[in-house]
Amino acid sequence: MSQEFLKLSINIDKNHSRIIHDIIESIKTLPNFLTKHNGSFRQLIHEILLIMSTSKNKTDVLSLQHIAFLLYKILIIQKHQKLWNVYLKSGNGELLAELGNRSTYSISVKLWPKNIHLMIQSISKNKTSDNTTCMNFVTNTLELLEKYLKHIETELRSLVTRLPRYSLSIQQMLIMHIQENLNDVIVEFTHQIELVHFDYHIRALKLEFLQHHPSKYQVINSMDKYYLLSNVIKSFFIVTISVANDETNLSNKIYARIN
Repeated sequence: MSQEFLKLSINIDKNHSRIIHDIIESIKTLPNFLTKHNGSFRQLIHEILLIMSTSKNKTDVLSLQHIAFLLYKILIIQKHQKLWNVYLKSGNGELLAELGNRSTYSISVKLWPKNIHLMIQSISKNKTSDNTTCMNFVTNTLELLEKYLKHIETELRSLVTRLPRYSLSIQQMLIMHIQENLNDVIVEFTHQIELVHFDYHIRALKLEFLQHHPSKYQVINSMDKYYLLSNVIKSFFIVTISVANDETNLSNKIYARIN
C-alpha cells in the first residue's frame, strides 16, 4: 500500500515522500491485538457479530478485522497530524494562543522546533533550514498526511458499505479496543507535543530576555535561574497543556468522514 499511495502523490519532493513512506511502513503490519491470537479481540468480534445478527462466517470476520486495521491506521495518522500541526503553530508563532492571556512575551516569536531542523538536515543535501524551507517542509508533509488519510478513509468507506448492519456503535467498540492497546503510543505522541511546547517557551523566554540588552554579568547570572525556570515551565506544561482530550468524540468524527 505504501508504493500504491506514493504513486497517487504526484510532483512530491522525494524528501517529503520519505517522511510519509516511513510513517506508512510503521503501520503496514497488522498489530497483534487485532489478530485471532488476541482473546479480547476474538471476544469483541463475537459480540459485534451478535449485534449485527450475523452468523460467524469467515468473510464477515475478515471484513471486521480489516475495518479495525484501517481504523488503527487512521488513529495513528491523526496523531501524526496533530504533532505536525503543533510544529506548524510553533513556526507560525501561534502556540501562545493556546495559553490565552497568560503569555507575557512582548515580541512575536516564530520558532521552528529543533526536530524539524534536524529532519531537514538529515534528508537534504542542503544543510540550511531557513523559515521558508521549514514552512514548505511542514506544510507539504501535512498535505501528504491528509492525502494518505483520505486514501485510507476511501478504502474504509468501500469496506463498510459491504456490511449493511455496520453502525457507529460498532465502530466505537472497535476504536475503544484499539485505543486501549495504543496507550503507550498515545502517551508518546502526547510527550512529543509537550516537548515542542516546552522548547518553544524556553527559547521565547531567552529571546525576550535578550531584547532588554543584558550585560555579560546579567547573562551569566541568569543561567542558574534559566535552568530552574525550565524545570518549572516543563512541569507547568505537563499539567496544563491538554493534547489528548479529544479522544471521546474521535469515533464520531471518523464515522462522519466516511459517511
